[in-house]
Formats: sequence, C-alpha cells, structure tokens
Amino acid sequence: MTKEQFLDLGCPNCRDSLGMQENEARVLACTTANFTGFFSLVRPGSFASRFTGLERSTPGCYALTAHGRIPRA
Repeated sequence: MTKEQFLDLGCPNCRDSLGMQENEARVLACTTANFTGFFSLVRPGSFASRFTGLERSTPGCYALTAHGRIPRA
C-alpha cells in the first residue's frame, strides 16, 4: 500500500490497532522499506497463505522479515 492508502484506510489487516488512519506520523513510524523478501498473497486460504500464516489477510504483497520496531501508541 502507499502512504496515502494507509492514511485514508488505515491498516486493512490489523483493523487499525496501530492507529495509522489519518495520522501521518504514525504511518511513517509503523511502516518501513527495510525488509527482506516478500510474499504475494493472491488467494487467501491457499496452501501458501496458510504456510506463511497469512490465510486471513487481505490480498497484497507482504514482507517476510521487516527490520525495525513498532513504537508504542
């Protein structure tokens, strides 16, 4: 997702428990371009989505390992 999408919609998978919707500082603090590998989820419920623990996630691209820490709210 783009920064603008996080601002407009919040996080589609965490039901905005990170408080990113309409909060640019929080979007910048909770997202990163520093990651290793990625997984493209096309069909929730597929073997690959179950294997990676993303079976209930919104289709999209996910980092396999994100480097950094999510700050406290």
